Amino acid sequence: MKSMINLIARVLLTAISMLLITNCNEDEIGNATVKDSDGNLYHTVKIGNQVWMVENLKTTKFRDGSTIPNVSDNSTWGNYGILNNGAFCDYNNTATYSNTYGKLYNWYAVTDERNICPTGWHVPTNAEWEALISFLGGQTVAGGLMKEKGTTHCSGSNNGATNSSGFTAIPGGCRQVENGMFYGNGTSCTWWSYSEINVQTAWYCQLYFNQTSINRMAFDKASGCSVRLIKD
Repeated sequence: MKSMINLIARVLLTAISMLLITNCNEDEIGNATVKDSDGNLYHTVKIGNQVWMVENLKTTKFRDGSTIPNVSDNSTWGNYGILNNGAFCDYNNTATYSNTYGKLYNWYAVTDERNICPTGWHVPTNAEWEALISFLGGQTVAGGLMKEKGTTHCSGSNNGATNSSGFTAIPGGCRQVENGMFYGNGTSCTWWSYSEINVQTAWYCQLYFNQTSINRMAFDKASGCSVRLIKD
């Protein structure tokens, strides 16, 4: 009888263990993923003391389920920034681009109180970008360690790309506030920080694929940039 009880106990423990593993997200078992409000799946990577998403954000909704306006018209795009309203777009207004490169957002979408991020994640501050760049050796070399290897997603050269950090940057380009024009897909990355500089501009990071450096600069808040999230 005792051996039968022990056998049943072992079977129950095994079943419970399998159930727990099945219900764990991949983050809990060492291969991290997270979903946004649209159900898009993102992988993650630990770099130093930080955990970053590996892909650019693609969501069309805030955390509460409300819709972020998709602004395709060039003149209307700039007006959304003037009115301090959040907006997103697909590069060249072509949805298939976003499947690979993620969507472009103005800074007002990034900082909207409804929150563009999944629970447990946030848009990095300028200081958090600085910490990443410093950990990867500084401004002049960090870009090479962040860029995807090869030229699958870029046009022209991809100088010094090793992706040894696992950040896997790909050149999604940006949308300029002037006339709402698109620029840089295939040649450059741009990512917002949460940190503003003044009433008109905020910090962003830019990485060109023909060089290994990464730069932090001011950009008009009404411009469109990619978004990478960092874990709380």
